[in-house]
Amino acid sequence: NPAQAADVLLALGEPAELRAGRAALERAKGLPPAQLALLQKRFDEGLADPAKLAAQRDQRERAQAGDAALRAFGEEKSRIGTLRESEPKRYAAELRALLARYETRLSPGTLQRDYLELGSFLRFRLRDPDAALAAFENARRLDPDRTVDLAALSIADTQRFDKKDARAAAASYRAVLERLHATPLGAPDPRLAAALRRWLGHELAFLEHGRRFSGAIGSADMELAQLWLMIASLQQPLRAPLDDRTLDALSPSQFQIARALPTLFELPPPQMLAFFAKHDPAGYLTASLLAAATARDASPFLKAAAETFFHERGVRRPSADPRYASPEKTWSAFLGAAKNGSAAAMLDCFTVEMQEKLGPLFRKMSREELRSVGDSFVGFALGESYGEFREATVVRRQNERRMGGMMTFVNEGGSWKIASM
Repeated sequence: NPAQAADVLLALGEPAELRAGRAALERAKGLPPAQLALLQKRFDEGLADPAKLAAQRDQRERAQAGDAALRAFGEEKSRIGTLRESEPKRYAAELRALLARYETRLSPGTLQRDYLELGSFLRFRLRDPDAALAAFENARRLDPDRTVDLAALSIADTQRFDKKDARAAAASYRAVLERLHATPLGAPDPRLAAALRRWLGHELAFLEHGRRFSGAIGSADMELAQLWLMIASLQQPLRAPLDDRTLDALSPSQFQIARALPTLFELPPPQMLAFFAKHDPAGYLTASLLAAATARDASPFLKAAAETFFHERGVRRPSADPRYASPEKTWSAFLGAAKNGSAAAMLDCFTVEMQEKLGPLFRKMSREELRSVGDSFVGFALGESYGEFREATVVRRQNERRMGGMMTFVNEGGSWKIASM
């Protein structure tokens, strides 16, 4: 078969062999003209750029080797997995050796999650924080450019609770925070980055200054609670029931909260609050989780625990601001603030994430420049609504041109704020 022979030569042949194959095509009989032309073109391309052809071969060979290594890794990992419950120390030792052996054979991202899971197992099951830190460091080394650095967060949590090293934990939190601040505003999920910055700020305030969280909790904070639970989802869940003995035996860690949910919310209020106090001394994460949980249909236990916590910590949920009772009123407030040249009042019409994005720009502008921003809007019309969001179309005038654009409002506890524009 000429096509199969061509595939073999192009995959394995040297330039001299390609030239011989090209010549053989010229002598071939019975090939349809279209097939002959296609095969000749493939040989001509290979002969015209041998370096490119060699690179393609190397890529195919690496992919084939990678597939074989991944299969072998998966088989060995499955075998080791049978030891997890019966021989936990042997399981950890063999998994650690397996990951080290395959670091040069598999892509870094393939092994990062395995190192994170190994670190959690070493920390919570075997109570070996030093070995856990080594596993987390390996995970971090394999993907040093990750914006949301789960390995660094795991390291910080271990330094903070297991090693009792607040200074080292704060440094690790700050490393994550600096990475988030360095993330360009146009990068994916700016809301995610802003939510994590708020959480890390509260943890640092507690570690460095002993300040426990107190203040208002809004929808952005409740979104953070859901985001944090997703981040912590790799932790192995605790098995129910969560009796006093099980709870007392848990080493302190914010990740224990994720492991205990949703059973945690079924505990009597005193036990629930004692659990949160042990594993989240700063209290911001607790406040966000309780606010998010009680916003849905909550059990009497959960409601009672939330009310007690909010009262004792001075946590308040935002009340609806009449100035922002509808998207139209918020837009009117924005235009009025722009007319007065007030950057602070303009920013108050936006969500926290948008305030972080637009704040530096608005604060640099003069009052006259802010007024010109407001004057440039000459049209506004509400569009579709979906859940807590409402779209709108705006028209801006620039010189003699008029341009349309979309914006989104979000209902935050009864107050409509601008989420994008």
